[in-house]
Amino acid sequence: MTANSVIILLTDAREMKRRQQEELAFYRKELIRLTAKCEMIQREIQVTELAIRIIEHETTANTVNFI
Repeated sequence: MTANSVIILLTDAREMKRRQQEELAFYRKELIRLTAKCEMIQREIQVTELAIRIIEHETTANTVNFI
C-alpha cells in the first residue's frame, strides 16, 4: 500500500464520519419533532376521553332526572 492509498482511505473515513454525523443530527431532530407530535396527540386523546366521560355522565344524569 502506498502513502497515497493511505491518504485516500483516511479521507474516505473522515467523509464517512461526517456523513454519519449529519445523519445522526437529522434523526435526532426528527425524534424531537415526532416526540412532540406524539405528546400533542396524547393530549388530544385525553381531551376526547374527557369529553366522552362528560357526555356519558350528562346522559346518565338526564336519564335519572327524567325518571
